[in-house]
Amino acid sequence: MHALLIEDDNEAARFLVKGLRESGHTVEHAADGRAGLAQAESGQFDIVITDRMLPQLDGLGVIEAMRARGIATPVLVLSALGSVDDRIKGLKAGGDDYLTKPFAFAELLARIEALLRRHPNTTIIWAHMGLGRVVHPVQASASAPATERNTNHAAIVEGILADSTLRHVYFDISWDEVAKYILSSPEVTRGAAAVFNRYPDRFLFGTDVVAPKDTTQYYAVFESYRPLWALLTPDASAKIRRGNYERLFDAARTKVRAWEKAQGW
Repeated sequence: MHALLIEDDNEAARFLVKGLRESGHTVEHAADGRAGLAQAESGQFDIVITDRMLPQLDGLGVIEAMRARGIATPVLVLSALGSVDDRIKGLKAGGDDYLTKPFAFAELLARIEALLRRHPNTTIIWAHMGLGRVVHPVQASASAPATERNTNHAAIVEGILADSTLRHVYFDISWDEVAKYILSSPEVTRGAAAVFNRYPDRFLFGTDVVAPKDTTQYYAVFESYRPLWALLTPDASAKIRRGNYERLFDAARTKVRAWEKAQGW
């Protein structure tokens, strides 16, 4: 899941970013309301987590501006303002949930999952499966000790896959950093292939190559996955390498064009 955290308290932000990344989520952080709103407008986030008392633009102002601009991304409000009146204001502003500080991190994670379940008609693609150089679980190289990463990451992914209320959540394996993890050893590759074969509709491959200089560079990650492709069933291979990408993005294109038409664009 790709989350946007809007929090001006540096210590709180570090704690939240660390915890979310170690739970397998990708996180971007904004330190004030205006910066957070600008990032939220990109529409690339699965959830926005915002404090209320923010510089430049307060949390409720961020939510109200998002909703006024047609941004339907679920919003979870975190705040020390915990009276009934405060919570009502947060929800009426357009927030989807309200969690009072201090809170248990496990409750925050549970509320995030609950918010995803409330939007079953929204297609969510978990970019890079939460892996990479700058997000947890992370390690210096694919062969680095397992202690450098969250050893529960595979269980987190499989838990989402097995949850029938989260069938609208998909996983992208396009980045070369993801390939390094999946191909780190024959055992890991076999384990990944087993999961992909069980859930062939939930993974997709596109490309993360920016401005490739030639076709060799463009297809490099795809070619590196040859050991994985060889372990997939014909059905899973066809869906993950092409079919799921076409299905999800063709459907998204139709919805976007319909929305543009409704706006008179």
